[in-house]
Amino acid sequence: MALSLPVDQTEQANLGNQAREMLKESGETPVVYQKYWRFYKNKESALKFHTAHIKQKDITKDMIKVSFLVSLLVEDRT
Repeated sequence: MALSLPVDQTEQANLGNQAREMLKESGETPVVYQKYWRFYKNKESALKFHTAHIKQKDITKDMIKVSFLVSLLVEDRT
């Protein structure tokens, strides 16, 4: 569950374009995009999935009222 607000898609696209330019300038091989990364077979279901949060209330204030346990696993790879 994300506690942050939904990402502005325009800003996300701009940041992606900046990242591609930086990779290009550094001489890195560009990523070849695959069509299936962006398109869905069932566009109606995809739209519902990506917009389900829009009319929902903000639950972040209620989250602090709930007790929870934070667990951290540190793997030793030495």
